[in-house]
Amino acid sequence: MKKHLAIALLLYVVAGFASARADGVTFEEDNSTGLITLRADKVSLMEILRAIQDKYGVELQGVADMPEGDLIAGHFSGRLPQILHRLLRNHNYAMIRSPANSTGVGRILLSGASRAAPATPATPAQPDFVP
Repeated sequence: MKKHLAIALLLYVVAGFASARADGVTFEEDNSTGLITLRADKVSLMEILRAIQDKYGVELQGVADMPEGDLIAGHFSGRLPQILHRLLRNHNYAMIRSPANSTGVGRILLSGASRAAPATPATPAQPDFVP
């Protein structure tokens, strides 16, 4: 039985795929192409970012200031910078690239406030008409 398990594990690794799971966040990687599939199962953006930090060593700054927001359920595929861009598109952030990290991402800086729709200008007050 142990021999079969070891062979199955070896075949999985040799195929070039790796997978990891962190409380509602699953990563699948194709090591030959560098593509990642991230699956989220009703988790907050903060939980996803923490899982990315734990898995890939990306440094996060400003996560504590982020609003909780809605839970995310879905999958995101591509390279890590593309996935992060899709996840953070409604937030103010900066992505610091790093060739030292295999994903190309070294740090994510978050401002805490999400981008809001532009405010509608107030209707200017009408001057009193005096004849």
